[in-house]
Amino acid sequence: MGMQIELAASDVVILSLAAACLVGTVVLELLRVVLPDIYEWFADHAKVQREIKETGPLLERTLAQNMEQGALRDRRNAERFRLKSQLSRLEVMLTSAERDRVQVWHHLGQQAIGDSLFVARLDNKRLADLSTKDFDSAPVIWRYQNQIRVWAPSEHQARQLLANAYPPQEGYALRELITVSRWTGTSP
Repeated sequence: MGMQIELAASDVVILSLAAACLVGTVVLELLRVVLPDIYEWFADHAKVQREIKETGPLLERTLAQNMEQGALRDRRNAERFRLKSQLSRLEVMLTSAERDRVQVWHHLGQQAIGDSLFVARLDNKRLADLSTKDFDSAPVIWRYQNQIRVWAPSEHQARQLLANAYPPQEGYALRELITVSRWTGTSP
């Protein structure tokens, strides 16, 4: 029929103690395995917290240095831009001064009695641009003021001589033609 177990109070105490010892052994074994991991986690956490506290001031100093370097770089870039702009303006002024200072004179026609001396200003934009960009491909003289002394009996003939010697289709442009004097063959 059924099996009946009768336990005395002392048996219950012994069984309880045995169960408690068994549970205690399991808990101790778990603690033996888990405790180093927990300790390591706490140690790592403490180490990380300590490193954060130690590197905080270093990071702040580094940020301040980076900001100072950035401001210095910006100042240097602004100064470099200012100097480049100033150099560019000076180069333009120098080129302009050189162009205004240097004059190239050409002579056309022969001086004869009754002829007049005309002075003409002549430009060739294509050759001037070419001589500025590539020094070897065009005469340097076209970077400067080119003036021509023309001896001719009349202004019309002077213009004819200029058109034959410096044709407009080749890029030459006559800017002005001024009568300077008439030669009579005698010295003053």
